[in-house]
Amino acid sequence: MKALRIKALKLVMLSAVLLSMTMPLCAEPDSSLTKCIENPLTLSKQKDMQFGAILSTRVMGTLVLKPDGSYANPEGTLVMMPGLARVPAAFTVQGRARSTFSIILPGSTIINFKGPHNSMTIDEFTSNLHSGTGTLNRDGIFKLMLGATLHVGANQAVGKYKGTFIIGIAYN
Repeated sequence: MKALRIKALKLVMLSAVLLSMTMPLCAEPDSSLTKCIENPLTLSKQKDMQFGAILSTRVMGTLVLKPDGSYANPEGTLVMMPGLARVPAAFTVQGRARSTFSIILPGSTIINFKGPHNSMTIDEFTSNLHSGTGTLNRDGIFKLMLGATLHVGANQAVGKYKGTFIIGIAYN
């Protein structure tokens, strides 16, 4: 059996993906206009999501990587190799102190290794925001962690797989 190395999800497009509702208008009751300047809500990648190394076998299976860094192989069919860590994606959300925000997670994405016939699907994205809403701390920061489910095919081609996904954030 050959080792299948998977360092999935190279997260590179995230700063251009922000959904923003950060410029509210402020008006006085007498109809004079007052300027309101808001801190933009930003998202910065800290760590790429990594599913570690998996042995390529004749049986397909899934690897569930959770936002807290734990993982599961529900079918018990994947052989996890030592050496490469399984790491959830980590981001810093910054904006107006003590504000609430929401995230929009992707439905699914495809990761590839040397062409479309050597791909895997990643879906069921989860975050450490159990309700989909977070609150920035007094410094205007929240540490966002993302996990997902990787679907490994039977006789999956050996190699390093990469892909991207898009998430959105917005003030509530």
